Amino acid sequence: MTTTAREARLVADFLNRLRDLTTTLPPAQQAQLLEELRSHIQEAVAEDASEAALRRALETLGPPEAIAAAAGARPPSSGPAPVREWLAIAMLTVGGIVLPVLGWLFGVILLWSSPRWRTRDKVLGTVLWPGGTYFMLIPTLLLLHQPIGSRPPTDGIIGLLLTTVPFLVGVYLLIRLHWDMRSRAAQK
Repeated sequence: MTTTAREARLVADFLNRLRDLTTTLPPAQQAQLLEELRSHIQEAVAEDASEAALRRALETLGPPEAIAAAAGARPPSSGPAPVREWLAIAMLTVGGIVLPVLGWLFGVILLWSSPRWRTRDKVLGTVLWPGGTYFMLIPTLLLLHQPIGSRPPTDGIIGLLLTTVPFLVGVYLLIRLHWDMRSRAAQK
């Protein structure tokens, strides 16, 4: 299928909307559904199809909401972010300081149990800094505890990065949550 940028955008928008609506499906089922629809769209539109033919093919499939419901996806929650998402962000960033290990672990559980987050957000919140800020604070304090003359000048920079990155991950998750809430509100 030869597509223009506009046609490619139509298909991408349709599939992205469907992906957002099917985040509650198991990842393998979601990926299979998206791939099947992508293949169906390519087969439905002839080699030199127009934008109108592409739009007809997408209309024939039906709205992404109907496809997601037929696939068994739970409707995403709407409105303000539930407490679970806010608490997950807080526990991932500072939970390790308040309750070493358990605070961060609680944040990870909250993160993975929420259908609002995409898989990449869950992986980033979990793997990037296991243990949260607490485990990053320990090496930083050890680096900075040495006398100034006996440590390389890069130790301060490394220490700053180790303590800042967990908070940056928290800021990233807050931004994602904000945009998720805005896009859900716009869809109403």
